[in-house]
Amino acid sequence: MNTLWEALLELIYPHPVNCPFCDRVLSSLGPVPCCADCARELAHQRAGPICRRCGKFLHGELGPFSQPLFCLDCQMSRPTYTLARAVGPYEGRLKEVVHRLKYQKKRWLARPLGQLIAEAVQGEPAFGAAEVVVPVPLHQAKYRRRGFNQAELLGQTLARELGLPFGKGALVRLIDTPAQTELGREERQHNLTGAFAVKQPTMVREKRVLLVDDVLTTGSTAGECSRVLMEAGARQVLVAVVAAGRGK
Repeated sequence: MNTLWEALLELIYPHPVNCPFCDRVLSSLGPVPCCADCARELAHQRAGPICRRCGKFLHGELGPFSQPLFCLDCQMSRPTYTLARAVGPYEGRLKEVVHRLKYQKKRWLARPLGQLIAEAVQGEPAFGAAEVVVPVPLHQAKYRRRGFNQAELLGQTLARELGLPFGKGALVRLIDTPAQTELGREERQHNLTGAFAVKQPTMVREKRVLLVDDVLTTGSTAGECSRVLMEAGARQVLVAVVAAGRGK
């Protein structure tokens, strides 16, 4: 009821639109939902070379023949998802805005960030074949503590922007795993083993799934989610996130 009442109030008395990065009030919305200064900074951050598979941002400048197609991680072990893309690197203002969404509970940020994800993937032909958007789930205990799942909020906007069905509840988290932040690659993978399951296989069977999350660092979470989705019959898994880590 509160949500409906808030939505009605917003129609009558709309809130000013703020830049998600610097909180500046926007007089109008341009092609991206942020102010011109932040749009320029974001474009500069994402202008460097990326891994053509996992989308991580690579160190160094883009040269005519020196840039590898794939990061070292993807060369050593191909991920279970086909392709991943991010709005920008997990640093600076983009890192700050993800933290504001997750830890300061600024839920309104999910809408502009979801729009930025949509803008980032629309230039990739593979994403045009996606058939359903599925969020990376939170365990019920963590959901109760936080009060929301940021990937779910991002996914709702992304699905709306791309005109795709939203597969809420298709994927569930069975184990409330410890935070991945301080773990190495192998520890992260072990930490996630058996953590996810497909609860509603009809939502993903024989479909190209667009998996959405806030951040991709090593790719362990996206990889494990993709593995169980493929085992449940998904034809393909593509990944879209707000921010990706740096790769070599």
